[in-house]
Amino acid sequence: MADDVQVRSVWCSHVANFSGAPGTLVQLPYEEAVQHIEEDLLLAIYAAKCYKLQDACEPTPELLELCHQVSQPECRDDTWDAMMYHRIGQSWKTRRAELIWLDDKVAQVHRTAELLDCEPLHLPLLAHAADDPVGLEKMKQTLLECARENQPVVIKPRHGANSCFIFFWPSPEETKQEELFQSIEAALVGEDRSWEKECWQLSQVPRGAVLQPMYSIAVDRQTGPRSRAAPMELKVQVLFGRLVGATLNTHPQPLWVAWNGVIQMWDSQDLVARGQVRCKSLDRCYGRSLPPQLLVGLQEALASSWFFIRDASERLCQAAGLDELRVDWLLGDAKWGPRIGELTYMGAGSRVTPPLAMRLARAFAAGHLLRKGQMHLEEMSAAEPLWPLAAERGKKVAGTKDGARYTVFRHILLKLKKLLKYVEICWNEF
Repeated sequence: MADDVQVRSVWCSHVANFSGAPGTLVQLPYEEAVQHIEEDLLLAIYAAKCYKLQDACEPTPELLELCHQVSQPECRDDTWDAMMYHRIGQSWKTRRAELIWLDDKVAQVHRTAELLDCEPLHLPLLAHAADDPVGLEKMKQTLLECARENQPVVIKPRHGANSCFIFFWPSPEETKQEELFQSIEAALVGEDRSWEKECWQLSQVPRGAVLQPMYSIAVDRQTGPRSRAAPMELKVQVLFGRLVGATLNTHPQPLWVAWNGVIQMWDSQDLVARGQVRCKSLDRCYGRSLPPQLLVGLQEALASSWFFIRDASERLCQAAGLDELRVDWLLGDAKWGPRIGELTYMGAGSRVTPPLAMRLARAFAAGHLLRKGQMHLEEMSAAEPLWPLAAERGKKVAGTKDGARYTVFRHILLKLKKLLKYVEICWNEF
């Protein structure tokens, strides 16, 4: 079983090999970069062992069984999205009301500030209303005040998901009052079929509309009919209270932000070779290529604010006792600074490259199994590796469940099979 010394040695390797200040661009070879990401994930797995998890997040027997399946070397349906979809389905059976606030665009603002004992980290709530005449009239008056001052605002559903029924008003003074009020109504009563596939908690959020200041736009609208503008949004993933990585909302495939804020730029051919396919819906919305100015803006934001973003994200997950949490940070606005756009629990649709999606799922599974005493982690070459598609390297952290060790590395077995085949051919020729 791995001891503290071995964990520290992994840390030393992590600091030495994936080094750089926040915002630094690197383009390591794919296997080397993935190895460093595995080390970040490993630290989250170890953090799970003594992690204080709230009761609503304790794994059900069904989830533990899935964790066992995902950890099997032959498992191929072990992506992050598959894991999250299973949990979403289970949420309709368990119905844990303690987690509703994570899908509530109003409640999460106050709850986050309360847990972190600080001023709200979200954009301010200028107004919000349910389907009641008094609250609705108050929200309309607040919107008109913003229009008179020409303050850019955004209107969105309190109960929504997947960027549906969100209205940006960069110059409300130039917009007809009727259009502004119609956007409130659309956000208030909006319903999208994709929400039927979301967790039970989202279905329990009160219907309502939310009015907030509009964050500065970083990605301009393209020429296509489905194109849309968007702020710079960094989706930060936390496992068992430790940040493991982040991607851009509009362009999640070209880069990965590591725990220390370094930006790993992927080679597009490497991604295609490992099963990555382009997300056509994102391409239609925001364009195929990562805008150079967006990358520069990300570097600047990480250089100035990464430690704050990482600390706040990790502390929030820990204070709430969550096994995982995605914190969507808005970046690049000189007036507002880094702000939380929204929180996501049980979030699928991560759109990360397949090998990383597998590793996220296995890290989540390993963390739960480690907490329950159903997995040991060892640094030894004789055991089957925890991670899929093991790279050719000597040492590998391996998982052993229920005290039983896996067999040798799969890549060693493949080499042995090739060697035996070669011997057979030579013998036949002889």
